[in-house]
Amino acid sequence: MQRLLKLCLLTLAINITTLLAAPTAQADGLASHDSELRIYEFPLLDFPYNSSRAPSMRQSLQLSTDFYLASHNLILDGFSDSNSSSQNQAGFWPIVALTLLDISSIYAPLGYGWTHEEWHRAALGQRGIDSKNNIYQFNLFTTFQINDLANLKRNHPQDLVRMLSAGMESQYEQTLEVEKQAFFNNHQPLTNILGIVTITSNIVYMGQCISNKMPDGDCNIWVYELFRPTAPSYFQSSKILTPEEKNYLRRQHDLSYLNLVDPFLFGKRGFTTPSGNWMWNANLRHELTPFGYTLASNVFLKNRDDLNIFGTVHLYKNDTGTYPGLDISLPHYPVTVFDKPVHITPRLAVWMQPENLMFRDTTAKLGGLISVRLDVPVGKKWSVYAEVESKSIGWVAANEYLGNNLSVRMG
Repeated sequence: MQRLLKLCLLTLAINITTLLAAPTAQADGLASHDSELRIYEFPLLDFPYNSSRAPSMRQSLQLSTDFYLASHNLILDGFSDSNSSSQNQAGFWPIVALTLLDISSIYAPLGYGWTHEEWHRAALGQRGIDSKNNIYQFNLFTTFQINDLANLKRNHPQDLVRMLSAGMESQYEQTLEVEKQAFFNNHQPLTNILGIVTITSNIVYMGQCISNKMPDGDCNIWVYELFRPTAPSYFQSSKILTPEEKNYLRRQHDLSYLNLVDPFLFGKRGFTTPSGNWMWNANLRHELTPFGYTLASNVFLKNRDDLNIFGTVHLYKNDTGTYPGLDISLPHYPVTVFDKPVHITPRLAVWMQPENLMFRDTTAKLGGLISVRLDVPVGKKWSVYAEVESKSIGWVAANEYLGNNLSVRMG
């Protein structure tokens, strides 16, 4: 509760200072001509994960994002005579209301605490391990059998390490999801408040781990399992980290501050080029992985001809090397199929990652992902979508599977 109170006061101070001091959050030129497009996504199928379990990582992420976008719009529309809440010109009380909502929702189903736990569960579930999200009892934990973790470590140590970092991964990916909504759809009902809450809570959480205030926190267990893939699991050991492990975890905490290098968090939707034909934005990301961590830069681009480009440049890091990666997609690219206007979202990613996705792997392996999503309008306010995604061995944020996988999604 003390941690939550400190986070609440810190976030409220940042939000009020940032949003009231900068009443206009969007770029001039191209951005000023955008109309707001409120999109909510209802993911009905994610196969093969849904063959025995639900929700998947992508499903819980989208449902939670819907919850925040809808609740923010509801609050801002209630405070405003305008039907649009995309402008960051709210007064003191809307900011207070949204900040309190976003922080307190950590204990609510569909809140970011719920998503945090669902991503732990999805990483376990893809290996057939049962678990329970205790957020329904207002408790920030996922429960599982210790023997299941011991077996997972024995057979798939990479999956155990990834499971431990998946909760924090979900919070960074949710921040990215609402930023895509803001940039490409001008749908930004003060969602930078949510970004500040989720990112600062991750930083605070890691700080609590290294200060020994949370000795059984995800980060402590993560670094233990990362460094000791053949030792007994953390819950079957003395739970004492070595100086080397503590220093590595402290370095990750320091690197996590890079996630604050993000103009979206401070109300800046984008910047326009001198010609006024393009808008762009970019931010930095640090995320824990099964083999160590990644440092990345996300780049957002759009022009007047409805061309949207989203790209990420990765540097994957384990104990022995640093390896590159590139991920590019064209969100909602307009095309015509059988004289019907539709949108496609092609995505291509390539990477070099440690061969066995382990901390001390000395060699790397080429991998990649390719996907295509099709959105088809049905009436004036609805569309249906289908997506096919294929990937090789490798870590990809928001994908449960570290091995080869072919997924089909619909909604």
